[in-house]
Amino acid sequence: DVGDADGDGFDCLADCDDTNPFIRPNAAELCNDGIDNDCDAGTPDIVDEDMDTFTCDVDCNDNDAMINPGVPEVCNDTIDNDCNPSTVDIGDLDFDTVICTFDCDDFDDTISPLLDEVCNDMIDNDCNPATPDIFDADGDGTTCDLDCDDADGARGQSIPEQCNDGIDNDCDGDIDGADADCGCADGDSDGYACTDCNDGDPAINPAAMEICADTIDNDCNPATLDIDDLDGDGFLCNAECDDTDPLAVPTGQEICGDGIDNDCNPMTPDLADGDMDGFTCDVDCDDDNIFVNPGRPENGCDGVDNDCDPMTSDLADDDMDGFACVDGSVRGGAVTGIAGSTSATVTIVNNTFIDNAMTSGIGGAIYLDDIIASDSAVVANNLFQNNEAELGGALVHTFFFGNLNNNAFHLNTPGDLYDAGGSGMARTANLFGDPKMANVATENYRPAPGSPLIDAGDPTIAPVNDIDRVPRPFDGDFDLTAIPDIGAYEFPSGEVLDIVFQGKDALNWTVNDPADMYNVYRGAMSTLRAQGIYTQVPFLAVPEQFCDVAAASLPFGDGYSPNAGGVVYYLVTLKAFSFEGSLGNDSDGVLRPNDNACP
Repeated sequence: DVGDADGDGFDCLADCDDTNPFIRPNAAELCNDGIDNDCDAGTPDIVDEDMDTFTCDVDCNDNDAMINPGVPEVCNDTIDNDCNPSTVDIGDLDFDTVICTFDCDDFDDTISPLLDEVCNDMIDNDCNPATPDIFDADGDGTTCDLDCDDADGARGQSIPEQCNDGIDNDCDGDIDGADADCGCADGDSDGYACTDCNDGDPAINPAAMEICADTIDNDCNPATLDIDDLDGDGFLCNAECDDTDPLAVPTGQEICGDGIDNDCNPMTPDLADGDMDGFTCDVDCDDDNIFVNPGRPENGCDGVDNDCDPMTSDLADDDMDGFACVDGSVRGGAVTGIAGSTSATVTIVNNTFIDNAMTSGIGGAIYLDDIIASDSAVVANNLFQNNEAELGGALVHTFFFGNLNNNAFHLNTPGDLYDAGGSGMARTANLFGDPKMANVATENYRPAPGSPLIDAGDPTIAPVNDIDRVPRPFDGDFDLTAIPDIGAYEFPSGEVLDIVFQGKDALNWTVNDPADMYNVYRGAMSTLRAQGIYTQVPFLAVPEQFCDVAAASLPFGDGYSPNAGGVVYYLVTLKAFSFEGSLGNDSDGVLRPNDNACP
């Protein structure tokens, strides 16, 4: 059977691959595809059709001898001349910062529109055919091919020798006195002879000031620029109105009443009314704000000198509550006491006030008012720390007749106390400074060893127990006189905190002092429920006492395992000097009794 399976017009006898219509005797051989496309084994797979020495596998256009990897890219012809797609068609081949469409020779970085023409080199250096190759750059009448320094108008064959400038002005090879043209006469009678760079003009000599942009060496010093920035304000002398004053520049803002043309614009008045409020800048203390001028009333408590009079107070009591610039209706972050009768009394003792805030009111911790009966109030033995208010970070009082004694104040904002007036308060024995608490970060506000709160309270008014039910007073400073401490806690504290199981058969708790000793009580829950006894008689089936447990021996474990269905509990107390700390409070807030304490 003879057929044409791929339908390309050639039967299987003539077609070398009758399954592919693109392979047939009249097909063009494709470069480097590994296929006999034209069914002619004699046709090479890799050829150089355009005879440019680059075969079709590397030549991106093997039909054009001007396109191959060996030719440079032609600027802006939209053709990949060098067969490298990464070469831009509009580029900067000589890296002179000018692209090829504007560079007349983009293979030479010494030729660019950005460069100056080089004299008499027969090259268009600046890419401008209109620029002559022979020119007079310094305008001294001598062209560059003859001028010994065509960048300096003071040098040229037509320039007379100046006898004191250190320059060969006439390009004859001799300088100043060595030049036969020089003499030492004072031709212009300005007091300078050989040192005068222009002895025909008395306004030009070494003592003269350089005049801006007049193209003359007025001071006979070539190093002095004719166009300079004498006042260092960033503007050359020919671009500003006063090059001796850095406050006068074209970009300056006119300064009120200084007598200087600060913006170099004579039309800008020196006395202006910037906010157009009817008051010029010399009397208006804020000439950008129409609400501030000598004709405005003072607005209390806004922190602005509205009437431009520093003697007018900014403080005002607009709500007539007796407090300037403060909301006096918001009072007392923790305690507010306002007497309802002339016989009212207030007693605030042995409290710890921490972190109370009245940011928009008064009295961060306490506000007291109208306590007017003589000796009718006592604020004593309290600790105030880190309380905040607009007035009186710790305490504000008005018409308060009583005693403020034996309190401690620390870090209260904006201050500890504020007396709003009318008071007859006696202040004695108060402390100001760090109270040295055990650990503020964990909210343990008990006195630490060495705290100034210890034995610093008023013994005539302190309660008999602290907030932990520890008896007061205790001789915490060991001076053989027991005096109550300041604050809610007596030192040393008898309460053990943060008791936790470590594993299933050991206890651990917070230790304040590595030398502390503890008593541990084990009890039966059934006995507690039946009799209400927390510390039960030891040496029975379950109850036990473990006395004088050292802090260094923690965690505590007794190896006890209750019988099936049995429940035991543990209570821990601190053995502090001559007394034992409390067992804490029950769920009703009642102190747990210690009926069978360690001996």
